[in-house]
Amino acid sequence: MFISILIYIFSYILVIMIHELGHAFFVKIYGGEIKGIGFGEGNKIFAIRKFFIRKNLIFMGRIEWKLPLKLKRYQYIFIYMGGFLFNVLTGSIVWIFGDIQYADYYRYIIIFSYLIGFCSLIPLKYSPYTESDGLAVMRVLMNKNRRVS
Repeated sequence: MFISILIYIFSYILVIMIHELGHAFFVKIYGGEIKGIGFGEGNKIFAIRKFFIRKNLIFMGRIEWKLPLKLKRYQYIFIYMGGFLFNVLTGSIVWIFGDIQYADYYRYIIIFSYLIGFCSLIPLKYSPYTESDGLAVMRVLMNKNRRVS
């Protein structure tokens, strides 16, 4: 039972980090800078280099970036969709190539990858300062002059 809980927690943290690295991948491709990556929002309670854990909404991943001033709309969309794309890709790879003998160890990675990936597309605000990737994409599509930095 204890091992199952550890696998569950490890899988969740791993999938959240993969999601955030998906955003980071496209930020770097389009010439941006990663200022930080971690969990939560608000005051930092822990930080090492660019990794951090913040006080509020600790179960949610977070990435902080600085983007070039001139990006095209499709580039913003790829940046916001990067987490979803990495989650679906990871879940699919683990599902296709995973050995059934070890399914108890990687089952949660598949479940969380798809769940977090698709739930991130639901357009909603988590807090006054945080919106879902789906809402960010909607804002980009609805506003021709969208600038995000």
